[in-house]
Amino acid sequence: MFTVPDLKSLSTAVVALSAKEQRLMSAMLHRRQPEFCEIIDWVGMDPRCVNAHFFCTMFCALAFKHAERVAGYRLPKYGDMQLGKRRVTSRAEKWLKSEKGHADIANEYSVM
Repeated sequence: MFTVPDLKSLSTAVVALSAKEQRLMSAMLHRRQPEFCEIIDWVGMDPRCVNAHFFCTMFCALAFKHAERVAGYRLPKYGDMQLGKRRVTSRAEKWLKSEKGHADIANEYSVM
């Protein structure tokens, strides 16, 4: 779970990324979370939303890396946690159950 200061730091970090870092972060997020990126990339197709899409992509990439650093392991792909798709990995179940307040979500996914 992110705190308000975490979110503010991530927002500030998005603005501070160099062009090279932006490309690397975007590529990492698209490689590691392709189904999630497929969803948010639809937003980027609307010319009115290009800036919002860019910020969202960078923010999510930074948040993803931060979450993995805090968790101490690689997080599962977004699609691995969708209902009706694939079974959640045992590592993901452990993470979900370990987070305070997320036990009900973990139970919902492990009923598949």
